[in-house]
Amino acid sequence: MISIMGCEEGPEVDAAKQIKTAILKAWPWIETDSNAVIYLIPNVQCHGETPRDLDLVILASLPIEKAIFHPTVKLHYINDIPVETDTVHVRTLCIILEIKDHSPRDIRFLGTKVEVRYFSAGNNERWHSASQQSEKQKYSLLNYLARQFSNKHMNIPRITNLIWLRNVSRDDLPKASHNILPSTLTWSTLLNMVATNSAVFEENEEIVLSCTPPDSNFAFSKACDLLTQRITPTNLDRRRMDRIANGEIHESWIEDLGKKQLIFKGRGGTGKTIILLALAWQLQKNKHARVLVLTYNRALVADLRRLLTLMGLSDEIGCPFIEVRTVHSFVYQLLERLELIKTDENDFLERYGDYKREILELLHVGALTQEDFHEILLGSPEDFDWDYLFVDEAQDWFTDERDILHSLYPPNHFVIADGCDQLIRRADNCDWTTGLNKVPSQIHQLNRGLRMKANLARFANNLAQEIGLSAWSIEENIDAGGGKIIIVEGDYSNAQNLHASLIESARTAGNSPVDLLTCVPPSMAENIGPKHHSITSELFQKWNYQTWDGVSEDLRRSYPISIEQLRIIQYESCRGLEGWIVFNLGLDNFYDYKILTWKQTANPMAIAEDSQLGQRFAARWLMIPCTRAIDTLVININNSTSPLGCILKLIAERCSDFVDWVKV
Repeated sequence: MISIMGCEEGPEVDAAKQIKTAILKAWPWIETDSNAVIYLIPNVQCHGETPRDLDLVILASLPIEKAIFHPTVKLHYINDIPVETDTVHVRTLCIILEIKDHSPRDIRFLGTKVEVRYFSAGNNERWHSASQQSEKQKYSLLNYLARQFSNKHMNIPRITNLIWLRNVSRDDLPKASHNILPSTLTWSTLLNMVATNSAVFEENEEIVLSCTPPDSNFAFSKACDLLTQRITPTNLDRRRMDRIANGEIHESWIEDLGKKQLIFKGRGGTGKTIILLALAWQLQKNKHARVLVLTYNRALVADLRRLLTLMGLSDEIGCPFIEVRTVHSFVYQLLERLELIKTDENDFLERYGDYKREILELLHVGALTQEDFHEILLGSPEDFDWDYLFVDEAQDWFTDERDILHSLYPPNHFVIADGCDQLIRRADNCDWTTGLNKVPSQIHQLNRGLRMKANLARFANNLAQEIGLSAWSIEENIDAGGGKIIIVEGDYSNAQNLHASLIESARTAGNSPVDLLTCVPPSMAENIGPKHHSITSELFQKWNYQTWDGVSEDLRRSYPISIEQLRIIQYESCRGLEGWIVFNLGLDNFYDYKILTWKQTANPMAIAEDSQLGQRFAARWLMIPCTRAIDTLVININNSTSPLGCILKLIAERCSDFVDWVKV
């Protein structure tokens, strides 16, 4: 059996059809042999990996006695010992094909490496490494399979990555060994290329090509199901997508970019992030620009990547593109290019401050110049070739992060989202109009709450006043009436019926479980071996719900791929996210935890001078999860007599027409 799976049209599908024809010409028996399976899967998306998009994946499980080819290249065992044979038997294959339809004039070879030419914003010529992209794709697929099948304990196959230049003849390819396929392609040519780029082994006196060992438990059909799975938008997703694609972007904003830095200021729920994405969307669509969106919240990165995937934005190298990344990832890649780091990303975070100071020192003494960075850009355009930089939650960035970015990219090509006094990383706002030099900026103030229905904004204003944030306020959106707050006192594991009714109400309103958001404190997370996960995920699964456990480090780098998954994250990761219904579990525990955290990290003199500083620190944190909901906010507390419980009881009595109190 041989099948083209997933997509039905497009150049990648045409390529799959061409390969299918070549396979049937070489092995006509394959179409009717029940022991043979070949899946040709175009347009694969490895959600949560970079790069995400793969042109064509070939998976094959074959009867070894019939699936043979005759080698025309030098073969070797895994220890590089040469192999002499006139017949190779094929058991299994896992191949990624990067397909390039560029004309020969837009392709060049650096040794055995392939580069392709693109033109970015302003018609600037850029050469991008297809070889580097192909190598990255191999690890994207490897990591994606490993992550999705981690609970099934499957052996992940060895992956061979090839590049198919469909407009370049064999005679024009490099003469040395490489992984490049010519325009005229046969199945024998492809198998020979796989064999020379991997390794063969001997089995029962026969030479075998296989990506899995004989006793492998890798399920090719399950892998095919995974790689053909498409994430689908919910109604809430569609509304967000429409606001991005068709949102009101003032022409003056576009005109100012390149002349001034744009700054959008507003509290949570005023639409700052959507404005960033809408502006980025217009720039990549109408000006063919590449836009880098930076934040420091991995969960938000995952959420925005999911949204852009739903909108059909490709991550093909050289294309107009919006990339969402953490600032830590950007700094880490810069250090790699400067050859200043040889550790993994987790160890890097422990010395993050030292590394930033090292970069700034290089800039200050002239050891890292604009010319040097231009060379870095040309060497890694996929990572550093950006026409515009957009910064989310900019008020909470460190000044050294600001100064590094402003030193490397023109500040007048920045767009800033400033969340005012929503501070969790620093004590005061980061000013993006100053720094190493004064930056001409245009500030736009956003006051109206666009996310929350009116009652939720009213509740947030009441809460801010009661917890000591007298300057905090958000304008109610009178066009979005309604909204409900449910305060659940007691152990939430006893609230299964309430939880089920709320999910059903969300479905009735046209939403899906993935549109909801659950926030948990550290006390509701635990370690199993080296893995961190949420207890709440186990609870919801016991209630027969699917979950996406963003408390897990592995999953937080990805995003939900099913609309039936309930999203769970820690409070520290909820900034920038939203949900039709938001469940804030153990909120009083989180409030107490933040007061304790402040006391443990604050200067002892500050504690002695002002005992209210810890409460204000925790209060600022509290407002973040309490402004994530669109329609319904569920707050779970353990005890109504706790400091936060008393405050919520007061507000519930004052706002009894839209605040319910439930004991479980």
